[in-house]
Amino acid sequence: MRKSIGFILIILNCFQVFSSEIKTIKKVNNVKEFFAALGHNTEVVITCETLDFTLENLEKELNIEETSEFWASRVDPIKRVPQSYYLDYGIVLYGFNNLTIRGEKNTNIISNDDYRVVLNFKKCNNIVLENLNIYHTPSDSKGGELFVSLSNDIIVNNCAFSGNTVYGVKLIGVNNATFNNCVISNKDFSAISVFNSFGVTFFNCEIYNIGDYGSGLIYADLSSMVFKSCFITSNTSNKFVYGSYKKLYQHPTRFINCNISNNSFNSQNYIDGFTKPVKEKSRDEKRYILFTTFKEVLEESLNSDHDNYNEYLRSFFDENCKITYTESSKVVSNFITYYYHLKGNNAINTYKLENLKTKYVITIETDDNSLIKLNITFNENNKIVKLNEQLNTKTNKG
Repeated sequence: MRKSIGFILIILNCFQVFSSEIKTIKKVNNVKEFFAALGHNTEVVITCETLDFTLENLEKELNIEETSEFWASRVDPIKRVPQSYYLDYGIVLYGFNNLTIRGEKNTNIISNDDYRVVLNFKKCNNIVLENLNIYHTPSDSKGGELFVSLSNDIIVNNCAFSGNTVYGVKLIGVNNATFNNCVISNKDFSAISVFNSFGVTFFNCEIYNIGDYGSGLIYADLSSMVFKSCFITSNTSNKFVYGSYKKLYQHPTRFINCNISNNSFNSQNYIDGFTKPVKEKSRDEKRYILFTTFKEVLEESLNSDHDNYNEYLRSFFDENCKITYTESSKVVSNFITYYYHLKGNNAINTYKLENLKTKYVITIETDDNSLIKLNITFNENNKIVKLNEQLNTKTNKG
């Protein structure tokens, strides 16, 4: 009897897992239908030639207004609801799981909005994009085309990012992203920008006609990327691969069986270097690099009048992290809540780091010379799982 019950439970569990992965197919023909069809375990098939994601059209068709996070006007970040969308730096699809967006034929998703992203995913899992041409229509847009942050398991098949923009693809805090048979072209600054992400692969992709306004063709920090059988040609970028911080991995960006030719930069060092055996960095070495980089990003953010690094800061934290500080009566899990608190207190100068084996400490000075200590703990996945604020007495500065 017990064996029978156990067997039945196993069958029911398997059915539940299997059924949760089955996608409901929904065909759409316009912007309204597209956003109405979005949901978990869904495959959205776009039958029209073009979806117009310009700001005016989205506001008109969806009856929504732009909502942006900015520290000076908010005590807390805006609370977003899973399976939702909103306007902030372009249209953002938030908290979707097991979602496919596919053009029945090659569908254009366009925007004419300067400084914005055409398609933006945040806190999503198991996303597939297929048969899409995603681009800005102006000839000199300062935005981007695909931005994915704080997400896992992204697959992009047969897509083109060919508008004249700053970048084609940006990933922040993404685990496992694969691009197959994609084209990235006609960018002023960089083709690809990746920060604090791993398991990123480009297979049989083309990258060409990237300009020299930026520091390089590919921006990669605290990340691991592999390019396989890709064509990288006719680019005038100043550098091939560049980053602002220390390398988390021995060879963060690798090129295997790629055609790299007719570019203004020297790529030979990348091709030669990856045939040699490498020594992986230790856990403590990786954590210290993450710790120091987090400090540098935080310092730059606190000393700025904008919040352009919110997603970069969020990417260092575990989703279930615990943050405690004196002005809050409860534990919070969103670091940006605490970041707004710091910025509101005029924290102006980060100047000391301490590595205490399992804990790391950042000391921040405010404009009244008070000291704030941030005690940081990492988990096994090298994400910050605890941050505890400790206030100290004023410094004695003459």
